[in-house]
Amino acid sequence: MKKVLAITSLLFLLLVAVLPQNAVQAASTYSATVTISGKEYKVNSVNNALVVNIDDLKTQNNLSETDKVEKISIETPNGAKSISGIGASALDLPDEAIPVVNNKVELVVADLLGELDSQQDGVALSTIREFLYPVNNKVTGQAVVDFGTNKENITLVFSATKLLNVSKGTPVNVDSLSLTANGKELTARKTGTNKFDVNLAGYELEDLFESIKLTSKTATTVSIFSRDSAFYSDLTDVKFADHVATLDSAKVSNWAENLGVTVPSEAVLPVFVFNALLTGSGITTLNGVVADDNGNQSPFSVTISQNGWVQMDGLWYYIKDGEKVTGWNIIGGTWYFFSKQSGAMQTDWLSDGGKWYFLNKETGAMQTGWLNDGGKWYFLDKSGAMQTDWVYVGGKWYFLDKKSGAMVTGLLKEGKSNYILSTSGAWLTGNGWVKDGNDWYYLTKNSANLGWVKYGKTWYYLYPTTGKMVTGWAKVNGVWYFMSQNGAMLTGWVKDNNHWYYLKANGAMATGWVKVSNKWYYLYSNGIMAADTTIGGYKLGKDGAWIH
Repeated sequence: MKKVLAITSLLFLLLVAVLPQNAVQAASTYSATVTISGKEYKVNSVNNALVVNIDDLKTQNNLSETDKVEKISIETPNGAKSISGIGASALDLPDEAIPVVNNKVELVVADLLGELDSQQDGVALSTIREFLYPVNNKVTGQAVVDFGTNKENITLVFSATKLLNVSKGTPVNVDSLSLTANGKELTARKTGTNKFDVNLAGYELEDLFESIKLTSKTATTVSIFSRDSAFYSDLTDVKFADHVATLDSAKVSNWAENLGVTVPSEAVLPVFVFNALLTGSGITTLNGVVADDNGNQSPFSVTISQNGWVQMDGLWYYIKDGEKVTGWNIIGGTWYFFSKQSGAMQTDWLSDGGKWYFLNKETGAMQTGWLNDGGKWYFLDKSGAMQTDWVYVGGKWYFLDKKSGAMVTGLLKEGKSNYILSTSGAWLTGNGWVKDGNDWYYLTKNSANLGWVKYGKTWYYLYPTTGKMVTGWAKVNGVWYFMSQNGAMLTGWVKDNNHWYYLKANGAMATGWVKVSNKWYYLYSNGIMAADTTIGGYKLGKDGAWIH
């Protein structure tokens, strides 16, 4: 029992299939059946891979999760003498040669599982599903069929279509995952919620792992099985301390001892184990479960690869065919740029081939379209190149600074034309009054008027530096004018902030003595009308008029 549990707890480390070098891929035809709850069902055979998919069996034969697998029978061609090598997998099937009798080999589950099958009546489909969860629903065993004069390889696969749902309650998140070997820490790339990608290309095959580390703000334990699984035990569980769970050499050595495997006490496992896992069993995604003390638990997964992303010394690289890529590379439909010298993934602005590109500051992904960086907008075409000058996007024209590429807003003077670029950057066009936000402009054939403009019988003033229509006070060539809320230049008496001003017929603010409607008034140098006071010996009333 202890040995079997240790094997299942190490599925994600030890699921390695060994192919004898003197065997060739089967040229003969093989078939198999599986006995479930007393009934025999045919097993799918694809290129002599005998695949037992529990969800297919359930759907096709109306089975339930409690139905039990009792026996697997493999039918061989004439001349087959024995089958061996099945045991080099996590199934813990016997590795010794099994004689072929009447062109058939029978694998009785009760014999294979031993103490794990306490009832000696097989294993339930639900239990197989739990068993398959850590290895992403697929476990593979290789077998060698001995014909005496030659040998052939066949493959036995247990799989499921539906991944076991281990989620309970509030999500429990894993923040990071890393491996350490020979003092070198390799950080897994996070590809989604509780999903990580570990690239073993960052290590040499002979490197020995020292630890596997997970961090989480909420998790208290991590395991390859759900807490309510038949396979769950202390051997499959690692506790978090200060938000870190570490699978160190002592823990894994203890697991290995239960298998009768001796590993160096100062290290966990050599990289070649993972290498064999990838090349031998074809399993690249491994699943686990993180839980807290409140009964909540969530799945997490790790995809193991020998090509792809790897982080070293805080920098990201991409490995292809064992080498770091350099320059431009498209990965998963996205463009990235890697230093032509070191191979490190680049971020932020990049100058290449006389053009500027922007690479996401977090992911390194090349950006296209509109980009806001530092509060300024830029436009990157489909190739990622930063654009300058006029660009036509979404049916509108925009102007991008010819040097920096930053989108321009407001007044742009080019030649004899005055372009108004809205707050969104789009060029305002038309004839007559055009509004952008709270601002008004007056256009003639798409070009903005600046300074004084007469519309009908009314004068308006447009700031020469912005083209915006002025309201309130405006100083033009040293003379003050006052515009109403709708921009119209006013004349005559105007009250502003509880003070009276007088504007001449041409709109200019008056100062000194002025005669209005046969009455004299005095206006200070700031234009404010004097009242209830004496100026130069002349007494002014409360209405500002001189009292004779």
